[in-house]
Amino acid sequence: MLTPEPNSIPTVLSDAIHTAPTKTFVETQPSSLPYLFSPSCPQVARQFGYFATKSAPVFAWQHFSCATITRKTIVILCYPMGYEYTHSHRSFQHWADQLAAIGCLVIRFDYSSTGDSPGRELPDDLLPIWLANITAIAEQARTAYPEHQLCLAGLRFGATLAYLAAQTLQADHLIVWEPIVQGRRYLRELQALAKFGVDSEETDADYTEFAGFLMSHATAKTLKTINLMDVPLLPSTRVLCIYREDGNHNNDFTNQLQVQGIQVEIQCQPGYEDMLAVPHQTLVPHQAIAATATWLAQGTRCFSESSQPLPMLSEINLENEIQEQGIWYDAIGTAATSTATTVQNDSLQHRLFAILTRPKTVNTKHPLVILLNSGAVHHVGPNRVYTHVARTIAEAGLLCVRLDIEGLGDSFKPDLIRENHPFQTTTQANLATAMDYLKHCRLAQDFIVGGICSGAHAAFHGGLSLGAPVIREVMLINPLVFYWQDGMTLDIPGDIQIAQDSKYYSSSMRDPKKWLKFLTGKASTASIVKFIKDRFVERARVILKHLRESVLNEHSPLSADLLRITHANIPISLLISASDPGLELVKSQARRTLKKGQSSGIIRVKTFAGANHTFSRLQHRNDLMAYMHKKFSDEYQ
Repeated sequence: MLTPEPNSIPTVLSDAIHTAPTKTFVETQPSSLPYLFSPSCPQVARQFGYFATKSAPVFAWQHFSCATITRKTIVILCYPMGYEYTHSHRSFQHWADQLAAIGCLVIRFDYSSTGDSPGRELPDDLLPIWLANITAIAEQARTAYPEHQLCLAGLRFGATLAYLAAQTLQADHLIVWEPIVQGRRYLRELQALAKFGVDSEETDADYTEFAGFLMSHATAKTLKTINLMDVPLLPSTRVLCIYREDGNHNNDFTNQLQVQGIQVEIQCQPGYEDMLAVPHQTLVPHQAIAATATWLAQGTRCFSESSQPLPMLSEINLENEIQEQGIWYDAIGTAATSTATTVQNDSLQHRLFAILTRPKTVNTKHPLVILLNSGAVHHVGPNRVYTHVARTIAEAGLLCVRLDIEGLGDSFKPDLIRENHPFQTTTQANLATAMDYLKHCRLAQDFIVGGICSGAHAAFHGGLSLGAPVIREVMLINPLVFYWQDGMTLDIPGDIQIAQDSKYYSSSMRDPKKWLKFLTGKASTASIVKFIKDRFVERARVILKHLRESVLNEHSPLSADLLRITHANIPISLLISASDPGLELVKSQARRTLKKGQSSGIIRVKTFAGANHTFSRLQHRNDLMAYMHKKFSDEYQ
């Protein structure tokens, strides 16, 4: 039997757990916030706020049962990193709820420099900081509840971090779901993803980016040192290993745990791939989640008393004295604070969540910018772009709110069938509710609404339904559809696909390699012929629309609605990635209206060279941030 050494985590990680940089951010008063009830677990409440750590506060949610039951167990859930963090966000909510339903106090949080937590993605080395985040939260939990047991749980690289922290913290229980055992192998996987990604390109930068996620070379260097086979646990730690249904897992790792004399259980559960699908197609792996709850319940006792959440900070100060905090934007007319004894009052069962970012000095005469969900991604946005946009806008002097529409992100919907749908039927009502709340708080009287993709769709219809003077501007970033109806595919619509194909083939016409491939018979002529046919039909339809608009003064629905917005003196900003079909879509349906709007300045078009639909590359996100800062600084000085 192996006996764990007290500091057998790789030295570069172990040394940094308690020595992360300090004084980057300023902490504020303790949190006292209302609760949110889970739709699938009616006795479970959620509370948000920030936990102080040695490097900076981190944004977190606590899930706990309002019933008089507790297992005297605190569970810290550790997210995976990169795109897996975004894709698994919904499943982590349900996982936390289910563990809270059996009587545990459950904490899920965003590591420093991810999600809603402070920080940029490229400090020298993130891994020690992330381990320090886990350690700080665990130490606060043990201080508040010294008699409670500690369970660490995580998915993929989150499972790896949970394992490493469990060794130092001497956790009582550990749940590792598809853990990354060898950092070197995982790094090769990420590098392959970066190399073969759609937008891959060579770079001399001191970082690697893949699927919108950044990793510094310093972080990669530390990642290479990780091998869980070299990090023994205390024999008293119970371990549950969850693997995908095909049963393909690392036997050497589980065998090593058993050699240490550790009580380890191995389960193969369905749902892993669906949990990590693109956000609007994800399915929550309820069976696997239930298995973790059953396993934890079997190893813990039940007590007749209720759990109380740990104290948290309600807001934080970021760089440049920007403040950020979570809000319930359906909280008009309710108490500002609540307790576990009053939480079941209907007036405190809030459903709609958002993050508010405030500049150093708030000028209520300036409009407040509202960002709406992009697809089914929660309020951080794809590649964390909304977090950066909000903080950039605040640096320019305006307030910004990142909404989660009902059923998306951290706002929930009682109808679970419609949960996670990018086009919610309540979107415009939610937007109006948010505006009423922000007016009630005397933060603004008028608003700029915007978003990427489906967020642009929501902003467009917000401009139509709410109009002036409430709406000051509509900001449409890479719109793909202007008129969503139930039954339409969530994939790229046909007319958008034609516009997208047009861009691809136009680019290919200038590429000698593509011509060589065509002339040597290596290209798919069938797809080319189909494109030409579809393009011809679509082009004829567009020409007919233009003739009717010019000669008969008839307007397409899009043209008429653009005129409704602009005639109300509401500017429209079209922010379009050069490779995206959004501008072509507007030209095909409202060319004359677009041209006249641009001439008068009421419609403004900005294209971003090289950027893709979600600005997944750092250079293009930086271009977007630079544009946003200049735009709002120039317009609202």
